[in-house]
Amino acid sequence: WDYEFRRLFYAWSPDIRRQGFAEPIEVASREKTCGHITNLDIWLERPDRAHLLWLERSVWYPQMRDRFFPDTPLTVSLEHAIVERGKVVARTTLARGGEGADPVSPGYGRFHADARGRLYVFAYFSGSDAAGKAVAENRLLQLARNGSVVNTWIVPLKRPFSSFMTATERAGSPRSNTLDVIGPLPGESAIGYARIRIP
Repeated sequence: WDYEFRRLFYAWSPDIRRQGFAEPIEVASREKTCGHITNLDIWLERPDRAHLLWLERSVWYPQMRDRFFPDTPLTVSLEHAIVERGKVVARTTLARGGEGADPVSPGYGRFHADARGRLYVFAYFSGSDAAGKAVAENRLLQLARNGSVVNTWIVPLKRPFSSFMTATERAGSPRSNTLDVIGPLPGESAIGYARIRIP
C-alpha cells in the first residue's frame, strides 16, 4: 500500500534563540496495521511541557483490513499525550469508537484552556446510540493534569460542528472562560459561530 499519514512526531527546543530543535521523537504510529493519524492540536502548558491531541484510525480502509488484517477491529480513537522536555510522560485514550468499542466515534477536536489554566477538549462525535438512533454532537471534555478525563458535557448545539476553528492561544487569544467556535454548517453553504460558556 502507498504511504499515508501513519506516524506522529514531536520536536522541541528549550530556547530556539540559542539552539536548534532536538532530534524528533515518535509519539504514535499506525504503520503495522496500515492505519491513519490526523494531527489535531498542541497546547503549551509551560515552555517545557506540551499537550498533543490527535485522531487515530486502526486501519485506514475497511477493504485493507478485510484482506491484510482480518483480526484487527476497525476503530477510531481520540488520543492525548503529554511531552515534557522531549519525552512522552503521559498518554491517554480520551474516547474510542468502532468495532468492539462505543458505537459513537470521536472526530475532529481542539484544545481549550480556561482563565484558571484548566484544559479541555472540544470535539465532534458521531455514530448511533444503543437504540440505533443517529448521533451527531459536540462534547466538551475536561482533562486532569495527568491527561485523564474528569468531566464530559454534551454541548447542546442545534447544528453541531464536525470541523471547526477556535480562538486559541497559538493564534494570540488569551485563556478564556468562553470558547469561541467557527466552522462550516453541515449541509449548508454557510459558516456558523458559537460562543460556549465553560462550566
